[in-house]
Amino acid sequence: MAAGRGVAADACVGKVVLPGDVLLLPAHPDEDAERLQLGAGAAPRGRLLCGPGLRRCTAGLLVTKCGLLRHRQAGGSAAGGAYWVDSQQRRYVPVKGDHVIGIVTAKAGDVFKLDVGGSEQASLSYLAFEGATKRNRPNVQVGDLIYGQFLVANKDMEPEMVCIDSSGRSSGMGIIGQDGFLFKVSLGLIRKLLAPKCEIIQELSQLYPFELVLGMNGRIWVKAKTVQQTLIIVNILEAWKLVVADAPAGCMGSEMSFLPDFGIFTMGMWSVGLGAIGAAVTGIVLANTDLFLSKPEKATLEFLDEIELKTLGSEERTFKAGELWKKNGAVIMAEASELSSLKPQLSKLGVPLYAVVKEKIGTEVEDFQHYFKGEIFLDEKKGFYGPRRRKMMMSGFFRFGVWQNFFRAWKSGYSGNLEGEGFTLGGVYVIGAGRQGVLLEHREKEFGDKVSLLSVLEAAEKIKPQAS
Repeated sequence: MAAGRGVAADACVGKVVLPGDVLLLPAHPDEDAERLQLGAGAAPRGRLLCGPGLRRCTAGLLVTKCGLLRHRQAGGSAAGGAYWVDSQQRRYVPVKGDHVIGIVTAKAGDVFKLDVGGSEQASLSYLAFEGATKRNRPNVQVGDLIYGQFLVANKDMEPEMVCIDSSGRSSGMGIIGQDGFLFKVSLGLIRKLLAPKCEIIQELSQLYPFELVLGMNGRIWVKAKTVQQTLIIVNILEAWKLVVADAPAGCMGSEMSFLPDFGIFTMGMWSVGLGAIGAAVTGIVLANTDLFLSKPEKATLEFLDEIELKTLGSEERTFKAGELWKKNGAVIMAEASELSSLKPQLSKLGVPLYAVVKEKIGTEVEDFQHYFKGEIFLDEKKGFYGPRRRKMMMSGFFRFGVWQNFFRAWKSGYSGNLEGEGFTLGGVYVIGAGRQGVLLEHREKEFGDKVSLLSVLEAAEKIKPQAS
């Protein structure tokens, strides 16, 4: 296109225009708009708006960036309307009146500095919020997202934002919630999404309830009910921008049908689904390693001596645990039942066998006594669960060893219950008489992790009873 001669703007609609091209407008397009008409049925003709990528010049419109020329006619009038250049530009140039999403980067006195994606940061006064005063300042922190509009934006001055309209109301502007997902798209896609009847927004509103904030600087903030729903919406928008990149007119008056048979929704579901499967496989693999298991802290004899235990009989008594092994030593187990099979051998050695539980709910202790033949004490402070108590939360359900232990216990007839706190890992102690010390300490690595019965017997044989 020759910049010297120019071409009629109507003939270039839908075609590629380049910077420097001149678009000629009909002769005197605003002649009637500037003159009051009093004839019957006469009405002033619409004014012509110059949109992004265009600038007025003597001959008509001067193109300032590369893209497809678009035109939207004014309602009910052949004249007027708006011309703009539709492009996939990502660099944003602030424009007065644009609503954008900014990120607070610093506080400078009474002014906040915001990153809006332009060549320089924008300023925002603390008084530019609805209801803000010197005493009632908004709670704005570095890193917060702000949705506002430009009050001042030109090449010679720093951009200035406000979060109120001309009447002092917020009108939806202000601090955006902490949750949600922020991502960046092209400026052309933002304009398509902001169209009055954009099909993608209408389709997504029927899919999930969600919150959506669109900034003219190419930033989109999305928040749905769950993280998965949020990611699905983000993936759909990311995929949709590839579809509309070559569309004749996008949402601006086109007849393009959005997502026949939910094609892109399926694409988004596949991408989220494959990502979820990959994350699940990785999680299962890591859950079955010892990489993220907390390391147990060894218990000293002094620590065990001071543990307070309670009897579970009709007459409750609180005593120090050191009384249990003062003369003959002891084998003490926390949340285990396999050691009952060693009761005869330990009796021959004169070593008592005890069990401790961390809570007494319903008939839990009575049920446990069917599998354990010995005295049971209540350890409310969970001292025998280690100086630093270890828990296995949901990762335990992804460990193969845990399921094997559950299955083994189920075959043995021990079912347990689903009440109380069941995430703390237990252990087994073999403690010598007097000050002989801890001869064996086994701490569960996962639910149902058994101690070696042979190791327990070998440690019990080392106990040296104290002379009475």
